Amino acid sequence: MRYQLSRWLLAAGLASTALLGTVDTATAQPVVRDHRRAPQQDSGPREAPPAIRAEQHEATRPGFVWVSGYWDWRGGRWEWVAGRWERERVKKRWRDARWEARGGVWVRIDGDWIDDDRPVVVARPTTAPPPMREERIVPKRGFVWVKGHWDWQNGQYVWVAGRYESVRNGKRWRDVRWEQRGNEWVRVDGDWEEAPLYPTAEPPPPREERVAARPGFIWVRGRWEWRNGSWDWTDGRWERVRAKQQWVEGRWDRRGDRWEWIEGSWQNYPEFPSQPPPPPQPENPGVRPGFVWMPGSYRWVEGRYVWAPGRWERARPGYRLVPGQWGLRGDRYVWNSESWVPEGPPALPPNGNPGPMPPRPPTTAPPAPPPYTGGPTQAPPAPRAENYGQPRAGFVWARGSWQWQNGKYEWAPGHWERERANARWYDASWELRGNVWVYTPGGWR
Repeated sequence: MRYQLSRWLLAAGLASTALLGTVDTATAQPVVRDHRRAPQQDSGPREAPPAIRAEQHEATRPGFVWVSGYWDWRGGRWEWVAGRWERERVKKRWRDARWEARGGVWVRIDGDWIDDDRPVVVARPTTAPPPMREERIVPKRGFVWVKGHWDWQNGQYVWVAGRYESVRNGKRWRDVRWEQRGNEWVRVDGDWEEAPLYPTAEPPPPREERVAARPGFIWVRGRWEWRNGSWDWTDGRWERVRAKQQWVEGRWDRRGDRWEWIEGSWQNYPEFPSQPPPPPQPENPGVRPGFVWMPGSYRWVEGRYVWAPGRWERARPGYRLVPGQWGLRGDRYVWNSESWVPEGPPALPPNGNPGPMPPRPPTTAPPAPPPYTGGPTQAPPAPRAENYGQPRAGFVWARGSWQWQNGKYEWAPGHWERERANARWYDASWELRGNVWVYTPGGWR
């Protein structure tokens, strides 16, 4: 019995061994090796970095040091890192980043602060700065040119180029300047300062403007304007001609210790001149039987004297021609037209015998002298009411008035006049002189 049990156990063990061997043989697979390598770290560039870029920045910034930009190696390519301002450190100086070649690979050495063991630099110069350099600039509307200047850096003068600054209303730029204080030269920085509202010195001479005639227009000349504490030129322009009006140019007027601009404006032509006419132009008409020469004369046309050439007039027996002439009436000049006047009786000869009587002149009445056209004989209408609004600081309202134009009264509206120091405005008025009404324009006295 024990013998049979031993045989059965031996058979079971052999079967189990056979089964296990089959399973191992069936599941065993050839070993497959992965030849892929793990990604390696970038060891650095093998080519030198590009040239350093030029960076634009303020020349100096008190209390700061400029850290220059540099090239960095990122993701297998060069990338530029911009510069920046670093606040100064006591007894330290900044050493910029740099690249060094080590064993065929370029390695970046970061910038850092190091002890400043350099010799002490003179804080301020003891000699004057060099002459200013010439800078060619182009005017740029809306900007002010800040001139270049000399700066003191590391014990020597260094030129700092000029630049444009945006205009600031009511401000003007004060340029950098050097001042000698004792044995040292000290730089006074430029800055924006309050601009004076009015100039205290007369404007520069007007610029030359060459323009061709343009029918129906007049040229309003350019002028200097006072802007933000400095003179600024404004070019002239064309203005369309206005009927019965003339353009009065603006001007700079001195008032006390400052100069003020009086704007140009359109004004009605003055009805009468206040200055005498120019000397008559020479004429040589010769002789023409049966005619009398009427000399030429100046006439007042649209606010100016215009020469009217002479002409021949047929002679009138018993009359002589009296040429017209200009006469002063009050504060204006008035034209007295020509007229025919009867000849006086002939003078007796020395023996008292008058001799034969000359032929009697024609019985027809002499022609009436031309009517006086220098002014109206009727009073002007009542002034019109004007609503000029609220008072205007620094100005005076010049009331409108009736004016005599082309044989009739025409209304000229009022206008604002800028105040003048030590002067008072008087309005226009009409005055009856004889049988003619005479107009006196308003003005300052």
